[in-house]
Amino acid sequence: ISTAARDDGTYDFSSYFRYIEDRLKEADIAVANMEFSLGGEPYAGYPAFSAPDTIAGYVADCGIDIFLLANNHIYDRGLGGAQRTLDVYGRMKEGHGIRYTGLAADQEERDEIHPLMMVVRGFRLALVNMTYATNGGERTGWPKVNYLDDREDIRKAIEKAEGLGSDIVIALPHWGNEYEPTHSERQKEQAGWLTEN
Repeated sequence: ISTAARDDGTYDFSSYFRYIEDRLKEADIAVANMEFSLGGEPYAGYPAFSAPDTIAGYVADCGIDIFLLANNHIYDRGLGGAQRTLDVYGRMKEGHGIRYTGLAADQEERDEIHPLMMVVRGFRLALVNMTYATNGGERTGWPKVNYLDDREDIRKAIEKAEGLGSDIVIALPHWGNEYEPTHSERQKEQAGWLTEN
């Protein structure tokens, strides 16, 4: 965040995707893991992220269509920060046409976006986004994130996608051990389970 800060208190993210923006806009669908909350000020980086709302608009303007919210940083500002994040993305759904999955404000929204169904070039896609964990442990109540270890929930989302006539179900897990360039045995096992299901 500090690299984008301007003296007048605004943020300029224009350099972030400048080398790939054209490719993102040309894609039939572009998906991004939004690994931060929009929890409001004070903005912060590691270890508890809260980014300015304008970064989400910038990412959408660069061509990202789908925001993935199931990640370990989504609760960095608690349930209130996660709800504020959803509020911002909800407004962007109207203004920018973006969609999101992985975190829901209530059961009605969760039923709508888990899995997230869409039609792209005539193909019915189902996106299922989940995270290995959230910082500070699991949260109960709403907003609710999708956890990879909740296999019954993930299985139900996959079955729902198939029942809705999806041509392909795309699993989008947020996982891995930081600073390790290869997958762990746990990831290998989880990937096998996802493939089987």
